Amino acid sequence: MARTRPNIVMITPDEWRADALGCAGNSVVKTPCMDALAESGVLFRNAYTPAPMCVPARMSILTGQSPRVHGAMTNGLSPTDNVSIAAILRENGYRTSAFGKMHFLPAYCNFGFDVLQLSEQDGEGWRIDDYHRWLWDKYGLVDWIDLWDQVEDYRNEAPSWFRETYGALKSPIPEEAYHTTWITDRFLEYLDGLDAAQPFFSWIGYIKPHHPFDPPGRYAELYDPPEMPLPEPDDISRKPLVADFDPRQGRLDISRWSDVEIRTMIAMYYGTITQIDDNVGRIVEGLRRKGIAEETVILINSDHGDFLGHHRFITKAPFVPYEDLIRVPFIVYDPRNPANGRVSDAFVSLLDLFPTIAAMSGVSHTHTVHGHDLTPLLRAEAESVTDVAFAENHRGVIAVRQGPWKLLQSEKGACELYNLDNDPGERCNRFPEMRDSKIVTGLRDAALRSLMGYRWDRLYRDMGERRRLILEEGRKRGLPMLNVAPGDWRGVWSEDAPRYIG
Repeated sequence: MARTRPNIVMITPDEWRADALGCAGNSVVKTPCMDALAESGVLFRNAYTPAPMCVPARMSILTGQSPRVHGAMTNGLSPTDNVSIAAILRENGYRTSAFGKMHFLPAYCNFGFDVLQLSEQDGEGWRIDDYHRWLWDKYGLVDWIDLWDQVEDYRNEAPSWFRETYGALKSPIPEEAYHTTWITDRFLEYLDGLDAAQPFFSWIGYIKPHHPFDPPGRYAELYDPPEMPLPEPDDISRKPLVADFDPRQGRLDISRWSDVEIRTMIAMYYGTITQIDDNVGRIVEGLRRKGIAEETVILINSDHGDFLGHHRFITKAPFVPYEDLIRVPFIVYDPRNPANGRVSDAFVSLLDLFPTIAAMSGVSHTHTVHGHDLTPLLRAEAESVTDVAFAENHRGVIAVRQGPWKLLQSEKGACELYNLDNDPGERCNRFPEMRDSKIVTGLRDAALRSLMGYRWDRLYRDMGERRRLILEEGRKRGLPMLNVAPGDWRGVWSEDAPRYIG
């Protein structure tokens, strides 16, 4: 008899564009394993991250809350004073584990995972994580390409030729030692040792296709750069949110970027994705060998996208929440779902993962979440859970979409407006001629409703925690407790009100 509570494996590659998948209509990139999961499950084509940056998005996945509520608006310290889906699952009998890039700071934060085996990037976690120590101990190797790209003091000392590659080049690390392989190996080892009778939740975070685009071995030769299609040209002079962007001010000076270099970057980016896809195939095969494939839900998503040459930008800078950055892959494969084999254009969000995972696992909770349970969509019992998609960056720019229309607005009032049905690449800013239209008014109303709906529960959570925190502090400091029971006033005060009251 199949168990009622499924295993859940969530796979989150970093900085992965929604259109960099075969099942998303991309005829160049090879992703047969993930395409098969999409074909057998449900593919969401309008999935959004709440923020175009790693830590804010990942904290939203864990907590189900908007960045302005969970507290991580940029890639800084992880807010640990919150409730995570991993902790809730563990409290309800799940084994919990995480492998690869989590981007926690501190690196081994306690978010409710029984097992953490990390392969980090940036955030300083690489200095102490499992993978980089293993790479040095076993192979005597340092991932210099990643350090030159990601860490400022190392970047300042990088060889001059590295900047000319724009971080798109073949990794010298052997494929079998590359972190994508290592992350999968660690999960499969863990899987082999599990008791199949106890449900588990595992989060697998791949570093790639995040910059630098440095696939190893055969993956670096898999795509021929001259055959890579170039992004459509774009005139950013009519876009007030990016018109003043200096292409020399980012991590990489792209002011003299050529089409040859853009094509090379795309080829290398796709190479890292195909390596991930092969490793997703290894995960699926591992579940089959264990005999639990039919009891395991697989969730595939990403924290945010990458410009990849669109608008002549690279990576995430200048962080404006165009579709390149905020629309992400989103596949749900639940072998128990009778309504599988569908594509949905409903708006969904990374905020929806917490309530959906809780519903799938039969776990009840009182935690405030800003997402929706997607099980009605997955079962074809509903066509949508919301009519609005919303995201914001750490620089005061919001993006709100309703139907085909999308408005971007900065805190200083600069605006851009796009009709994504006929302009999916966001190249024709319609705001100048439509600033007073009902469409713009409606989008602003939708943005306000979204922001007001992000209920702030920290006050109530902290108020409820006061006694526990003080008692814990007293024990740690060895302070005597003043124990006064609620009814101890009797015998000191009279039951009759003093004459000066009333």
